[in-house]
Amino acid sequence: MSLGENVRRLRHEKGWTQDQLAERAGMRLQQISRIEKDDGDPRLSTLYKLTQGLECSPNSLLLEPQTDGREREPLLYILMDRLGELTAKQQSDLVPVLDRYCNACDMENAMSKTRRMFTGEE
Repeated sequence: MSLGENVRRLRHEKGWTQDQLAERAGMRLQQISRIEKDDGDPRLSTLYKLTQGLECSPNSLLLEPQTDGREREPLLYILMDRLGELTAKQQSDLVPVLDRYCNACDMENAMSKTRRMFTGEE
């Protein structure tokens, strides 16, 4: 997904017009229009204004929303952005908790798959 497509998608998710985004980002309407059409190569200062105006992370603005083929809830993106705002210590404190949760989910999925194999439910 291009920068323009991401800007348009994020703006639509908020229910804003191009004019509303331009006002929130401190930009001209024509700039927003050109960016959404992928016309030109915006400067870093412009990207910063867009992240501030859209209240999003640079990753949300620049990267594909679904890079691994799995659909993610918008809430997960918001939470990931919020995790990035935590201190390094707070983030490191969360790693073991999240790792244990993911391991428990993996075990549950493996047990469920094994159960289906033995009961012939596949």
